Amino acid sequence: MAQKLQLWSFIAESCMLKDALSLRCLKQLSLYLQSRKETVIDAQTHVDDVTGKLQALKSENSKTLGKFLASFESDKHYNNVEIVKKEGDEEQFKTRRGQFHQALHDISSSDLHVTICCRQLVA
Repeated sequence: MAQKLQLWSFIAESCMLKDALSLRCLKQLSLYLQSRKETVIDAQTHVDDVTGKLQALKSENSKTLGKFLASFESDKHYNNVEIVKKEGDEEQFKTRRGQFHQALHDISSSDLHVTICCRQLVA
């Protein structure tokens, strides 16, 4: 287990997950949809905001991932732990990162549209 915690790929993916799960826009959208004050037009603005941010995360570094990458580049450590990067780790991570954020984007877009439309029909 200790060796896994030193792997570049494991740390990079963990940082990516932390950043994705802590997106403020997802939390705000969830609260907005729970308030039952949403309309299809108003909700679309929130949905577009979330999907735009998820698309950007496919190629841009978010907070935790950015800190990890900067720390690794400076001294091959993260939180005072030596990180081991294998050949091909970065390319593999870029592929997984794109797939992960595209899946989040797709799920968010389709599920949110369905939720909003169903609530409008019920209201």
